[in-house]
Amino acid sequence: MAESMDSILDEDHVEQQEEIQQEPPKQEAETQKEAETPKPEAEEYTPKEKAAFAKAQDETRKRQAVERELAELKAQKAVDKPTGEAKTFWDDAEANLKKYRDEIIGTVATTKLQMSEDFARSKYPDFDEKATAFIDLVKDTPGLLERFQSAANPAEFAYRTAKGHLEIK
Repeated sequence: MAESMDSILDEDHVEQQEEIQQEPPKQEAETQKEAETPKPEAEEYTPKEKAAFAKAQDETRKRQAVERELAELKAQKAVDKPTGEAKTFWDDAEANLKKYRDEIIGTVATTKLQMSEDFARSKYPDFDEKATAFIDLVKDTPGLLERFQSAANPAEFAYRTAKGHLEIK
């Protein structure tokens, strides 16, 4: 039995050696293929063809740049996208109402002050002098700014207060 096993191993070994010899090395095969295929000679292109190829390359570059920019924008949008749903007015109605209320109050106060100032400027030619004096008074007198803001006619209040203060001086 030992002889038969050795003979089997020897036969397998011989067959493997024959397969190896039949296959040419891969590098040699590639080199032979390259040598067998004739290299095409460089073709001369007409100016129109060269222009068309240049235009095609330019368009390709532009398209690739736009695709990269689009990919960047999509990535940025994905990062900027909030994780939850968009909030509506009703998600926090009290805070939204307070925000709108504050905006309206600010707009009304600004409008009231502008109108009052316009009337006072038309009524009193020395209004700018008195307004400057009032600003100095506000810096020195606590609570005067709150009285100015709550006055029905803030510019008139400022003018009369500054006029009275200047008369006392």
